[in-house]
Amino acid sequence: MSACSLQQDLFAQEYAQLGASSPEIFWSRVSDLTQRVIQTAKNQLSSLIPSDTLIAIATTGSDSRFEKAGLDSPLELIIISPTRESLPEETKNKVLSLLTNPLIFPDIEYVFLDTDRVGMFGNKKVIPTRALDAYFLAGNRDTFQAYKKQLFSEIQEKTIKLALFRKEFIRPALKAIEKTMSNSGGYIELQSGTVQYAQKGGRGIKHDLLRTVQYPLALALCYAVQQNKCSSEQFLSFPQTIQRRISWLRERGHISLTDEKTRALFSAYTQATIWYAQLNTLSQQKDGEPVKLSFPQESLQQAVQTIQTTMKEIS
Repeated sequence: MSACSLQQDLFAQEYAQLGASSPEIFWSRVSDLTQRVIQTAKNQLSSLIPSDTLIAIATTGSDSRFEKAGLDSPLELIIISPTRESLPEETKNKVLSLLTNPLIFPDIEYVFLDTDRVGMFGNKKVIPTRALDAYFLAGNRDTFQAYKKQLFSEIQEKTIKLALFRKEFIRPALKAIEKTMSNSGGYIELQSGTVQYAQKGGRGIKHDLLRTVQYPLALALCYAVQQNKCSSEQFLSFPQTIQRRISWLRERGHISLTDEKTRALFSAYTQATIWYAQLNTLSQQKDGEPVKLSFPQESLQQAVQTIQTTMKEIS
């Protein structure tokens, strides 16, 4: 058995036990598992990239937020380069050699700072969360900082349209959770306390609950930048985890939540992530087949209602 397969089996065993954990233990273990994956990638990438490189390699998504909720969600890589010419073919090929590792996502995102808008994905969709979530792995840290600063400038100067981010990502998430609350179908059935899940697309908990928290928090930060209420230095200090982001935004007056609502949102997001991990693990055990699980009906309804009402206020 390869070291990679052994690592996957070990992670699968640990994830199978997460559902019985308290929220505090859950986040501690998930963070630990995620950082172990990240450190493995860091070690491999650092050995491949020359010390005088101009490129930076980052990860984004659940790994960069330290909340990997399943092994079917491999590490996403972003290669950031000042120009196309700054990315040597030899270095590119060395990075591509890692894609045989099942813990690495097979598609790499390339960002060239002289031509691309970093707040967009593929220069097509406005989604600043990918760059906002990005976490440095290897290469030139100055290039990574330039990438983050360019995102700040694009938001501040309105070269990316936040209205499109709201329309294409936030509004559909809010509509999905409103549909759930009205019991008019969907992946989450409140009356029966059941949730459906398919690995492809991660519909259900991921899109209807987790994204409904993640996206409006990012939008609140973007609005603070445009209103000159958040400096470049503050922007660069934005925390990686969702829980810390809620506190960070609240402390600076970028979102308005009472202590009670903050605690409730923390609890709802944590519970949703635990359910997502359980669904993810079960689906993985069934070779990626769609699955359905039952959860305590009262807890499910409370979490959905908390996220729906709180994020609607913030958005």
